[in-house]
Amino acid sequence: MSIQYTGKRELQEIKKGRKMMKKLLLIPLVIILAVSMVLGSCGEPEKTTAPTTTAPTTTAPTTTAPTTTAPTTTAPTTTPPTTTPPTTTAPAPVIDWNDAYDNDGVTATVTGPVVGYEDMGEGIAKYLIYIGDEFSGTIAMILYEDIDGFPSLDDYVGMTVEVTGEIYINQYRSQAEIAVTDPSQIVIVD
Repeated sequence: MSIQYTGKRELQEIKKGRKMMKKLLLIPLVIILAVSMVLGSCGEPEKTTAPTTTAPTTTAPTTTAPTTTAPTTTAPTTTPPTTTPPTTTAPAPVIDWNDAYDNDGVTATVTGPVVGYEDMGEGIAKYLIYIGDEFSGTIAMILYEDIDGFPSLDDYVGMTVEVTGEIYINQYRSQAEIAVTDPSQIVIVD
């Protein structure tokens, strides 16, 4: 590998080229700043109205004859009451336990067999009821504070249930889960 010697004149041309490059890069930046400042200050123009002048008006005096008016009576009006039709909630769609994962955010009824349950302990303070499969199925989650009123969780094991609620994905277990706060959300089918 050979080293080329660059003469003094060549070095001056290189420096001159660098200065030119800096200027060329600086010009678009200055233009962009100037345009943005101009556009930023261009708002709606203030609306001004020219003062209006009116000529003074004179009115001739008028005389009017006294008039009498008869008293008027109005009949009371009644508007018929408006009735709002009763709102009915459409039943939640029924989804098989192995399809619940694909319905994140949907309020639905998930159906399937209960294969077991787990008490997560005081630190987590919830029960997990496994529907379909313990590791890939749907979970019905009941917090300790909501367990009053539920039958023994043993009563659900081996039974086919329908659990109604909003489906969300438990990020830790990567399974579909429904938060159950009321015993009416779990119905034993058979």
